Amino acid sequence: MASNCGSDDGGGTSVQQTQFTKLQADWTVSSVTGTPGGPDWNDEFSGGVLSLAAGNSFSENGEFAYTFTVPDGVVTSPWPANGLWKFGSSATSSVTRLDSKLSGGGSNNADVPMSYSLESGDKTLILEFDLPEGVNYSIGGRTGSVSGHWKFTFTRP
Repeated sequence: MASNCGSDDGGGTSVQQTQFTKLQADWTVSSVTGTPGGPDWNDEFSGGVLSLAAGNSFSENGEFAYTFTVPDGVVTSPWPANGLWKFGSSATSSVTRLDSKLSGGGSNNADVPMSYSLESGDKTLILEFDLPEGVNYSIGGRTGSVSGHWKFTFTRP
């Protein structure tokens, strides 16, 4: 397991800071699979953008902002429109979406652990997570169940 406070390059940069730099970007949805409603959600989320830590400065063990912008017509999403995230137990492979800190707009606001990987020279981000029964986020005043396993693949330039 990687240490969150040790140096990974001998230059004093922590593992968290290195990963933060890699993740801090606008990521465009390239594919989505989810168990609710069928295996393929690509059409619904095509053009969606996850902005991680935009405008945030790094702080060790910090909490960072995100926004998730969905295309018009998406009614059900496993992502709130915005919130906070932090690194999980291994900064190189896990993050936690801090849904417990959401103010309204959802139910069953428990934090959501996510596994992640970076591929293709850190230009592809894969996030996988499970949402329990009863989780829903309002989009355009409508809600729908989003419980189940989700896998989002994002790319950036």
